[in-house]
Amino acid sequence: MLHYCLAHTAYHFSRQLPKRSRAKFQILVVLLVANFLFPQIFVLVRPKSSRYCDQPLLNNLTSFIIFTFLMTGFTVLLTLMDPIPREVKVAFHVYGVGSFAQGILTTAFTVTAPQCANTTPELYYLSLVLSVLSVLATGIIFP
Repeated sequence: MLHYCLAHTAYHFSRQLPKRSRAKFQILVVLLVANFLFPQIFVLVRPKSSRYCDQPLLNNLTSFIIFTFLMTGFTVLLTLMDPIPREVKVAFHVYGVGSFAQGILTTAFTVTAPQCANTTPELYYLSLVLSVLSVLATGIIFP
């Protein structure tokens, strides 16, 4: 739900801005996404991340990165288009269901992998942070 929540928040925030100011907001969104994506890619390319871990945290991180790239595309589409076509809205909400499933898997893998803190510490702690953020985002979307 983290990716869906971030894109959804950017969409609603952009609607509060005048149309002329949305280009500046797009630059800000790209910088924020880069800051969100950098730690994920950094941990992915670390040599320690490829060590053995009982849970598929590395595969999960890869899918999390893919969801982050999709979030970037949806954020750009949702903040630039006015009005939003129905097909894009439907695709975005289907993406939200996938994002919810990704958050559940991330949380489940992280909770069952405390021993990975010894073998792959960066990967485990990033998964832990992403799990907490996913749970918080789900709490925001589903009050």
